[in-house]
Amino acid sequence: MSYLTYEEAKDFENAILRCPFEKCNARLIKLLPALLETKTVITGAPEMTRESTQFFKVNDVWDFDNIGVLRPAELKTELSVVGPLAKVERLLICSDCDRGPLGFAGFKDDSETDVKKLSYFLSCESVLYDKQ
Repeated sequence: MSYLTYEEAKDFENAILRCPFEKCNARLIKLLPALLETKTVITGAPEMTRESTQFFKVNDVWDFDNIGVLRPAELKTELSVVGPLAKVERLLICSDCDRGPLGFAGFKDDSETDVKKLSYFLSCESVLYDKQ
């Protein structure tokens, strides 16, 4: 099966976003119109598997089909304000191969600690696009 990169994909709607790592390609999330509308440019984001400035905002971790969320202690550097977030708390990885990062999660309020209030951002450039 042939997958497209962000630069190659022309029509994103209803694509399946997949892990970019060879021999994995796990399904991460389906790019439904509502998710496509959340695409935003974020500069100063954590380093991803590919240089990234465009991200899809995912409201709930359960919206993903396959994603892992690193614990805060596993972050290599402490990050502060990034885009709409007051602090980046975690990085997103593929839950099948444990590789990444493919995105990040954080809080809009830097005093927040409730993980149910995390906002998730998946890198548009760090995933592969599988047109169905």
